[in-house]
Amino acid sequence: MDIKESRKILINFLSKKENENKIVYLLCHDDPDPDCIASCMAIKKIVESLKKDCYILYGGDISHHQTRVMLNTINIDMIKIGEDEEVDLELKESIKNSIIGIVDTFHWLSGNCTEINKVIDSSLERLPDFCIDHHIADANVKNKFPICINDHVGSCSTLAVEFLQDESIDIQESLATALLLGIITDTNDLKSEFITDRDMVAYETLKKDIDLKLFQKIINYPRPVSYLYHREKAYSSLHKENSMAIAFAGWVNPKHRSILGELCQELCLIESIESSMVIGILDEGGDKDKYLIASFRSSEMTLDCSEFVQNVFGKKYSGGRKGVAAARVPINGPFALMIDHFNDENSEFRQDLEESLFETYMKRVTEEKSKN
Repeated sequence: MDIKESRKILINFLSKKENENKIVYLLCHDDPDPDCIASCMAIKKIVESLKKDCYILYGGDISHHQTRVMLNTINIDMIKIGEDEEVDLELKESIKNSIIGIVDTFHWLSGNCTEINKVIDSSLERLPDFCIDHHIADANVKNKFPICINDHVGSCSTLAVEFLQDESIDIQESLATALLLGIITDTNDLKSEFITDRDMVAYETLKKDIDLKLFQKIINYPRPVSYLYHREKAYSSLHKENSMAIAFAGWVNPKHRSILGELCQELCLIESIESSMVIGILDEGGDKDKYLIASFRSSEMTLDCSEFVQNVFGKKYSGGRKGVAAARVPINGPFALMIDHFNDENSEFRQDLEESLFETYMKRVTEEKSKN
């Protein structure tokens, strides 16, 4: 179906008499990025133009410092799921008789919607009412949703800009700034192989309307001090084989896990490195969950990043898209208990665990890469 026709169907659905008093909830994927957040802001504006209440929900942590600076600088109103039991209970009740849309993802009950589904899926006896996404998906996935707005462009923000223009809605400074950031981040500063002419048209449309001071503040966001520790750790453990680089970045605070992705990108800028993986151990503290985490980046045209990390870490714990992938593997049982007990980073146990995990996965990554 033509994307313009899909947008008309969504507007008609939202405008139906039986939906007149229904709240609209927009669900982000876990740990939403600027593209997802900006797209939700735009869809919220469209929904509100129809005189309807609309709220943006997200699960997990927003770990990237740039995204957090964007939220604080632009004053974006979002509700976190899974943090306050009272809020979650109210949402569960409200969501039963509401309209649900998911943005910048096709995943539901799996993948990058895992955290939000811990609260939301138990409240629904149906799929979300609509989906808006720019990633490639086959017909079976798209047809799961009653209304699906999908086209393969470089960012979801591009689809959102086109939707706003279709509805003749003005894009004010703060929204223009957010959407431009969405396009820039999801197209790797307009250098992605997946960028399209439509992304460039949206970029040119937005750049004259942004708040330049806000934009520069977000683009030039300060890195956390821990970046120095993880960078030093990664480069001291760096293993390079042919065009593949693998590194271990140490023990990672949940709020800083996006640093692994940044280090991956940095490694891929080095001559002769086309693919990079940075591994770490995520410790939420105390008796909370522990995970082996990994970020993967590749500029190799023939390499399926999602398949690559799934073969290394298992389909249940990993996924991705062209050029980008990640994994999060639970650390359970005696190992988790011992991590809590030996919480000194200089302890022999922790150092042995680091070496053992890194060597194990370095071997797996190297073996998997040799097949490509």
